[in-house]
Amino acid sequence: MLDKKKVLAFAVIYIVLLALAFAAVIGPKQLAGFLTFKGEEYECKNCNVILISIDTLRADHLGVYGYYRNTSPNIDEFAKDAIVFENAFAQAPWTLPSHASMFSGVYPSKTGLLEYLTLPVDNRTGIRPVSDKLTMLAESFNQSNYTTIALTDDGYVASRYGFGQGFNEYHEINTLNESNYHLLEQNITRLSKERPFFLFLHTYNVHIPYDPPPPYNKLFYQNYYGNASGDKDYLKKLKQTDPKDISREDINYLISLYDGEIRFTDYEIGRLLKLLRALNLTDNTIVIITSDHGESFFENFEGHSSTQFFQKTKIRLLHEAFYEPVMKVPLIIRLPNKSAGEKIAKEVRLMDITPTILQITGLNNTSVNQSFDGEDLFDNKLSGEQILIYENTQPQDVDKKLTNFWIAIKEDGYKYAQNENMIELLFDTIKDPNETVDLSTSYEYEEIVGYFRQKMENYRKNMSSFSDVPAKNKPNKAKDKKVEQKLKSLGYMT
Repeated sequence: MLDKKKVLAFAVIYIVLLALAFAAVIGPKQLAGFLTFKGEEYECKNCNVILISIDTLRADHLGVYGYYRNTSPNIDEFAKDAIVFENAFAQAPWTLPSHASMFSGVYPSKTGLLEYLTLPVDNRTGIRPVSDKLTMLAESFNQSNYTTIALTDDGYVASRYGFGQGFNEYHEINTLNESNYHLLEQNITRLSKERPFFLFLHTYNVHIPYDPPPPYNKLFYQNYYGNASGDKDYLKKLKQTDPKDISREDINYLISLYDGEIRFTDYEIGRLLKLLRALNLTDNTIVIITSDHGESFFENFEGHSSTQFFQKTKIRLLHEAFYEPVMKVPLIIRLPNKSAGEKIAKEVRLMDITPTILQITGLNNTSVNQSFDGEDLFDNKLSGEQILIYENTQPQDVDKKLTNFWIAIKEDGYKYAQNENMIELLFDTIKDPNETVDLSTSYEYEEIVGYFRQKMENYRKNMSSFSDVPAKNKPNKAKDKKVEQKLKSLGYMT
């Protein structure tokens, strides 16, 4: 008879050799993405946390996500020792609702934002879109005696919109640039002596207007003699132009300016990472690099008639719709106790960030008012396939009342979208990754459309806000004027 111990030993050796052979083919870092998560490997209790949001940064324009240009050498180097989520998605295509979900762990419609946007503009004075009945991420850190500081680039991440909840200090200034870097250095040096801390950094460096400083403005396109410009007024006019009338050279030039902004921001991220090493913070600090949404540059508009393009499929420039270049964002998490990088292919969401951070730092038992829609990214019970839901609460002009509310559901490779007027879209994102062919009226896909209609109806029925009435905040006219000036500079207001 066979010796059971020997059989077991040979079986173990065989499995180990098989795993090593598999790793040799796909690489050890990629192998980790196929393994079951073990919660204890993703813990860093009482660690500092730095959350960096690079506004408007699409994932596929970074080297770590396969981009052909050298836009992100410092982020790429950082990613080698980090966990890279290859398929991370925002819950909304613009700054305010996306950050609201990121910090609350719930869908934008549950934050009080939808009620705010449907109010007449004249009735919004003193109203804070993000309800103070929600427990925001910084509040959970505050409950646990963390020092909490935010350095944001103002605009739709200003404290007046509800993002100041839980922060000891909330400074509305962009520190990821040459002129204000010294403020970032001062604050991090001070925080290094007040451990543990939570630091939120936000920048509009990559947002319109596309105006990277020299030499980044000509880094990727040296000899352009056309009339295109990264100026916000030019881009707003361009949105109303039929894409067939825009030259590929002009589009490439705009993309080169956008990429130049990314490379400039990457330089600033490199300085920050170097500072963390100099202050001996890397061994006890979780660093997260992400974005609230991406950007669109007329990706594959061919196949749409002008009527379809403008009336049904929405604008494919900047970030006003739910297409993949806008919704897919980078998400890179570096944990001090993980020496080797990983790439995780499963689909994840920005609203997963808050429950994940609380779990990693051991703060998951802090008091939170809402039930999270997001989930711990390292929960080994999660499947590789997520149902993704996007809410486009952005009015055509964000200083006007919201009248057209789109929701999109992505599942099993299909993306179905519907607005409040029952206009529908259906895309097969596997066969048609650029979402150029609308299948919603095709007889062949009638059953699939019916499935998504029912799913959408159920979602809309259950889409009750956490706060039926947005929380009131004391009006601050001086700050309101400052915020409005910032929003105008970003092209949000006229």
